[in-house]
Amino acid sequence: MLFSKKIHAIYAVETRPKKVAVNRHYDVPYFAGYSIDGNTVYIDSDFPDKIKIGEKEISVDEFLEVHELTEKTLEDRLGYIYPPAHKLATKAEEERVREKGISPKMYEEALKAYIEHAYAKRHPKLPPDLDYTPYVKDKRYKEFF
Repeated sequence: MLFSKKIHAIYAVETRPKKVAVNRHYDVPYFAGYSIDGNTVYIDSDFPDKIKIGEKEISVDEFLEVHELTEKTLEDRLGYIYPPAHKLATKAEEERVREKGISPKMYEEALKAYIEHAYAKRHPKLPPDLDYTPYVKDKRYKEFF
């Protein structure tokens, strides 16, 4: 828990004061991503504004923003490579989910089909300034980047 709080603190200090736009007009291969400058969080165009998790109908934009901006901060400002940055960003995202009274397991289950759908798109309309760092080692995306 202490580890997760440290990652949450990195997000709060490093990224929260920044004004960030959320854009849902593009296909995002891993469902959500960020711009090169970190000023935009992209969420796949097919993802609805709200989803049902348990008995609650909620927007998950806040959780995705925590994940994407923590990941971006760890990579750009602290020198992490993608896999550990992603793992730590997931911990920060889960912490925010818990703060809102939602089970991370139920949250992940609710997103699963949307993530698979975004990944399966064959000719995605990608954001022009999408940061490709998460995709560098994914052979499927070599043709796009």
